[in-house]
Amino acid sequence: MGIGITKDGRYYIQYRIKERKSPVREYFGRGKDALSSAKIRDAEIALQKAHGEELHQGKGIYFDELAQLYIRDAKARNVSKAFLKDWVNILNKTVLPALTHTPVEKITYSDLLALAENQWSDVSVATRNRYLGYISAIFNFGIEHEITANNPLKKWKKAREEKRDLQLNVEDLKLLIKVAAPHLGWAIEVEWMCGARTGRSELLSLRWSDHDYENSTLHVRGTKTATSNRLIPLNPTDNNKLKEKRELNPSSKFIIEYRNKPLKKIRRSFNTAVEKAEINYPVRMYDIRHLWATELLRNGADLAAVSAMLGHASIRTTQQKYYHLMQGEKAKAVNLKPTL
Repeated sequence: MGIGITKDGRYYIQYRIKERKSPVREYFGRGKDALSSAKIRDAEIALQKAHGEELHQGKGIYFDELAQLYIRDAKARNVSKAFLKDWVNILNKTVLPALTHTPVEKITYSDLLALAENQWSDVSVATRNRYLGYISAIFNFGIEHEITANNPLKKWKKAREEKRDLQLNVEDLKLLIKVAAPHLGWAIEVEWMCGARTGRSELLSLRWSDHDYENSTLHVRGTKTATSNRLIPLNPTDNNKLKEKRELNPSSKFIIEYRNKPLKKIRRSFNTAVEKAEINYPVRMYDIRHLWATELLRNGADLAAVSAMLGHASIRTTQQKYYHLMQGEKAKAVNLKPTL
């Protein structure tokens, strides 16, 4: 029992009860008023114990317990460690303080909206949608395993994301490689070889054991969708580049490293390269994946093949995301019909 404070300044009390193996935490927010509330509640708990009263959190499972079960199940399913680490950090920092005030069965849609408004008002619509989607997955896990019966996000629909025009082109991509730090330049080259998702879930997790020189393939072990785990065929140039890079440092484990260690993020070095290249429009590392897919389709690649290499769950996803970028394809299609 006692008062604690999180890294981001939220006060909480922690105590043990008979029904639970792990300690219970009650959060009170930041500031003097929050600290005062935490002290009062801590004193109440101490008084109950002094009187010999048994402490109870109430009936039903709480969200922190459900989240722990979900994470354990995800580990058993071999979900990406990097993803789990990031998600656990978000859970501890923003989600659990907002949702552990009441049992799962009593959490409401309003509670989730308040969480999104208070904690994620400064993130992109896509990120907010993703976080709420993860929370919904935890609720669904509870229902599927007959632990709980409530998903307040059952009727929730993702907020519409504004389409972001792809402005990056091949010439600017070459310029980025030219001015980039060596580790970033190599990361961009590898991304251009395979079109992987550019974070730790795919690109930065590629190992040398994933490269099959004899069969000219690169194994992208994605986990986002059922089709994310995939083999990418390599052209002879890229296949040889990987072999030559490997021979320079045979002791390395990861294809992309910095000072012999795997990279966690490359956003800062990428932004620096964008400034050095004097590119005056918004560009992200992820745009290279978009450009990779667009150029393949624009040059006549089969839609189904590109969809499979991107690791999309369906061809429809690929069509919706990329076909609008292929200027002139409708006119090209019309010109293919025979003349009567």
